[in-house]
Formats: sequence, structure tokens, C-alpha cells
Amino acid sequence: MIVIIGAGPAGLAASHFATQPHVVVESENEIGGLCRSFTLGGCTLDLGGHALFSKHADLLALFEQKVQGGLFAQPRQAFVHSHGRLLPYPFQAHLFGLPQEVVAECLAGLEQAARSQADRAYLAGWIEAAFGSGIAKHFMRPYNEKVWAFPLEDVRSDWAGGRIVKPDVKSIVEGALAPRAYRQFDNAVVRYPNDGGFAAVYRPFTPPVSSLMLNCRAVAIDVDARLVRLASGDTLPYSAVVSTIPLDVLADVATGIPEEMKTAARSLAWNGLHLASFAVADAERNDMQRIYTADPDVPFHKLVINSNSSPALRSQARLGLQAEISFSGHKHVATGDLLDRCWSAIGAMGVMGPRARATHSDLRTIDRAYPVATRQSKGAPEFLVGKFADLGIFCAGRFGMWRYVNSDDAFFLGREAIAKAQCLSSN
Repeated sequence: MIVIIGAGPAGLAASHFATQPHVVVESENEIGGLCRSFTLGGCTLDLGGHALFSKHADLLALFEQKVQGGLFAQPRQAFVHSHGRLLPYPFQAHLFGLPQEVVAECLAGLEQAARSQADRAYLAGWIEAAFGSGIAKHFMRPYNEKVWAFPLEDVRSDWAGGRIVKPDVKSIVEGALAPRAYRQFDNAVVRYPNDGGFAAVYRPFTPPVSSLMLNCRAVAIDVDARLVRLASGDTLPYSAVVSTIPLDVLADVATGIPEEMKTAARSLAWNGLHLASFAVADAERNDMQRIYTADPDVPFHKLVINSNSSPALRSQARLGLQAEISFSGHKHVATGDLLDRCWSAIGAMGVMGPRARATHSDLRTIDRAYPVATRQSKGAPEFLVGKFADLGIFCAGRFGMWRYVNSDDAFFLGREAIAKAQCLSSN
């Protein structure tokens, strides 16, 4: 029997594509992992801002087929709040409208970028070399410091080319001289369930009751005896394991692994998110979906207007908003007055009109939001994934493989992992 640990997108994919006997072990009382939804004051919100866009055409077709009510597709309406202005996303392609001295500094930095000697292996240097000192100073550096909650000199940049929009110099200059729309990025069109929250994307992949164990935590994996021990004291014999739990947790619960694996696991780093959510009455409606800000006086780095994700959510009586605030050991965030500070900052942005009032609010914390690629952890995830595969444990997912991936990629990785697990089980 194959044991799948975790029922987030990767674990659900592993179960969906499995053709051999298997069981899914999930520590929570519901499936979905970080792709879960909740209601607040009649509004539908998610655990962090979610929208679906995928390079995997076959998976997108599968989601379209499976999701009840289908998926609603629309252009991504994202904005940047900077220097008291609202600009189209991304900042670096839409400098027009900023104070003239800021625009001049950003454009002057482009020439410096071409000659930059900064260490591009780390995010601080990569930003400087990609955009120059002006864009780095006025948005890219403070924004990424807010998002990652780690010193950018310690954050590796090997992921940045595929995640940070990098217009060419001509596009940046054109966007500084006149207003225009720059849409040359992968998620220019996003999808969201027609019915319900983002959780509806993965709910159709809920494993059968006979193979799903909720409220069930794996506390030990004996790699020699091939047994998964549960918190209840029960054990599950396995022919292979698909693990979507964090790599460091996996190394902690696995018995009989070499010390070098545990050492590698201790180098892994991550950040968390505080989610400040609001149900808002009497708001002036608009089509904004995301607002990003690097302003140090604003506690959050991203504001998600989830009510604009689909026509069904737009029809709800109140507007659902959610602010994301990153934290880590490098960046402590006081939570006692965090809701008040976020609401004040949202009001100061002026995106909802003067009559808007929060009727309901909610603050919840995600302890692990994003794996952070640090200087110290270089090579560790790949080393651990390879070593665990040698032991018959196939890793998948964002924290399962310690990769900065979206939910569709996690689903894709779950499909790959179950294929490897079944190949081993068949031998």
C-alpha cells in the first residue's frame, strides 16, 4: 500500500492519479491545505490571495471539467500603491504618474544596471542588476523585504527570473513617458471558481472516504521497517510514501536516516503570513483584484479584493478584503492592533470611498506560507528530495519539495510523485 501524507493540492493529485491501493493521511479536519476558503460577514475569502493560472494545459482542462460550475476567466486587474498613487502592475513597467524626481531616478538607474557589478546570485544584487538603483530603491527592494521578511542579501535569486516580471528597457522607458497597459506576464489572465471560493478548485479531488484519514497526523516514519506511525498509535505499512509535509518535518519524523540529511533539513528557512480580513459595507465598487505596496507605513505588502474574483462573489452584499503581512524570525509583527492598522492603511489608500465601513474582521495566521531560498540552504532541498527518493519516500508540493510554486504546480508535482511511488511498488 502507498501512504500519501498530506491532502493539499499535491497529495490530492497523488490520490487522484493513483491506480494502486493507497491511503491519504491528513492532520487537519478537511482537505485542501493552503487552498481552503472561509466566510466572513457574508463574504467568501481564502487562506491568502488565490487565483488560478497554469502552464499545464492538461491540468487546466481537468480543472475546467471537474470544478462544479466551472471556472471564471478574466484579465488580472492588479495595481501598485506607491508614493500616494495607484499604478497598474507591475511597478517597473508603469512609472508614469509618479513624482517626476522619482521617475527620473528610476530611469537613470537603468543605465547603471547595465554596468552593475552586484552579486546577482542573491536577490539584493539581482534587483540592482535587473532594474537599477532607482527602481530598486522606490519599490523592488522594500517590497521584497516586506514579502520575504528576510535580508535580501541572504535570499537566493535562482527563482527570480521566472517569478518577477522583467520588462526590457524599452518597455520600462515607454511606461515612464506615457500611460499604457503592459500585460506581458504569465498571469495576465486568471481563473477562479464560478461558485464558492478557491477551495472549490480542489474539492472535486477529495479522496473516497475509504482511503482518507482526516485528523490523523504522521509522527514517525520508520524507513527500515517501512511503517508510518500515527499520533493515535496506529501504524501503516507501506510499499512507498508520497510526502507533502515540509521537508524539515519529514527529516525530523523519519527514523534511521543519515545525520547529513537532518543537518541539511536544519538549513531550510521559511516565512509566515498574518491574514487580516474584512467584510465591508457601503464600499464604492471597482474591478481591482490585487494592490501591492512597498510603503513602510503600510503594514501589509498585498491587499486582495477577493470579491472581484468572480461574478458570484461580486454579487455578495459586502465587499471581502484581505491584507497579507509576512513575518519571520527576522521580521516580528505585533498582532495586538494589526487589524486596526491594516484598516487604517486601507482607508488611506482611498480605494473604497469615504463611506466604507468594516462590519466584520478576522485575523488568522499561517505559520508556513513560503519556503525561502536562503544562502545557507543552497542545494539542501534537492539533496533531501533525492535521498528520500532512494528510501522510497517521494516528495511533492511547495513545502514537500521546498519550491516556490503555485497550487497547480504542486498538483503537477503530486502527479509525478505518485507515478514514481507506483513504479517502486510494482517492482
